Amino acid sequence: MLRFVLLFCLMLASGNGSKILLLPTPFTGHLNYFVPLGKALVEAGHEVHIILSTGSKGVDGIKKQGLNVMQYFAEDGICHLVTDSFYQNVSKGMIANPDPGVLAGIVAPAVAKECEFFLKDDSVLKQAKEVNFDLAVVDGLFFARCLYLFPVKLEIPYVTLTTFQEFWMMKVPAMPSHVPFHYSAFTEKMTFVQRLQNTVINIIWVLSSNKSPSLPAAIQDKYRDVLAREDYNGLARKSLLWFFNSDISLDYPKPTMPNVVSIGGMSPRPAKPVEENLMTWLDQSTNGVVVASFGSVIANIPQDISNKLLKAFGKIPYNVLWRNKNITGLTVPDNVRVMSWLPQNDVLGHPNTVAFVTHCGNNGQFEALYHQVPMVGMPIFADQPYNSKSVEQKGYGIHLDVRNFEPEELFDGIIRVATEPSFKTNLRKGSSIFKSRQSKLKETVTFWVEHVIENGGAHLRSHAFDMPAYQYLLLDVFAALALIFFTVAALTIFLLKVMFKLAAHFLLSGDVIKQKES
Repeated sequence: MLRFVLLFCLMLASGNGSKILLLPTPFTGHLNYFVPLGKALVEAGHEVHIILSTGSKGVDGIKKQGLNVMQYFAEDGICHLVTDSFYQNVSKGMIANPDPGVLAGIVAPAVAKECEFFLKDDSVLKQAKEVNFDLAVVDGLFFARCLYLFPVKLEIPYVTLTTFQEFWMMKVPAMPSHVPFHYSAFTEKMTFVQRLQNTVINIIWVLSSNKSPSLPAAIQDKYRDVLAREDYNGLARKSLLWFFNSDISLDYPKPTMPNVVSIGGMSPRPAKPVEENLMTWLDQSTNGVVVASFGSVIANIPQDISNKLLKAFGKIPYNVLWRNKNITGLTVPDNVRVMSWLPQNDVLGHPNTVAFVTHCGNNGQFEALYHQVPMVGMPIFADQPYNSKSVEQKGYGIHLDVRNFEPEELFDGIIRVATEPSFKTNLRKGSSIFKSRQSKLKETVTFWVEHVIENGGAHLRSHAFDMPAYQYLLLDVFAALALIFFTVAALTIFLLKVMFKLAAHFLLSGDVIKQKES
């Protein structure tokens, strides 16, 4: 109660707070960093609204964070990005084939349906116009670039919050020689073949153009004034600022620009007591606890993989807290407790937790680093392989192939990260680096949001945005240098030929004269 009184007093004291709109893709994982950002802005005295589906879950919890929730009407009563059937399709599809094209085939239609419901709802547009927002924060997920239509329609500026780093779009000069593609399993230390592959992957990504799913004709007609001016990529490039859900403590050092700000790790916090039954189990697990979770999306683990996981879990000298929605047909060892959902941050922060078996989702790796829990990375799709390899390179854990591992490998990996002192040493240092930056994240977010509201973003924007690709890549310069090189080379060859002919003629003339004299 006291916290809310203080928050109310802070808002009154501010008196000049701005009105800010949050436009996330309603994945659970995305809300895990959008909501803390909104809460930070509320605590700074701003009025924050977030738009969600009427089929979204956890709305009351979001309201308790001080955010105002506006909801678009889900015509079929559900949010297509949080249904069991969606999770099952992603689980089966991605474990069978992690190809981004397969992911697009599963996720893009669900995102398109949410965009359709959202952009079709005139009442939400009317509410937003009545609020008269100063700024929007838009989810930068490439499948959901339709979200940019909304703030443009409202004629308000916007910034982007994203985990995926599209350096070409943001005109950040990140060379593929040392900056791995975010959906690859490469580290910053690449072999020649990996650098070649990384370069080709980046080129293909850039040339693949618009990745946001097409919308129904009625929606396109409603927003034709916006789409007539810019395509989806063009709308994204109009962002005043890019917030990256990334941090140097987990990611590699990379080039940046003034309009790119890293704010990764807003969700981790000191552990709170969990519900009584679970707390008792954790407290009594004095031999140690291994937390195993593959996130909210991969909650239905295939039986063959589950059996291998359980075989390894049953052998380790620790208790295991495993998140899995389906244990039908499985033999669960006595030391394993299965839950369909778990308060991940709080169980990772329990003093008896010794290791974390994880798919290396963005939020989970931050929470593990915050609480100094070594990780066994078993990534499945998207940025997870990238994250897992980064965790391994930094010495926070190890990387295993979830599709081809043997129970003995997982057993050895858990024992290794739980007992080898080097992992704890690296995590202590990494956690210290992260916390030193995290302690200023709220101020960082607030400063930059207020800065672009007051000053715009033109002064942060590089001229590179206005350059055609051939100029930005210096293709014209290289062409000129090549022309100069070949011209000089041709002239040199020509002069050498002339000199050779003259020399040959001179020598031949000398021989003729000698013959005549003789």
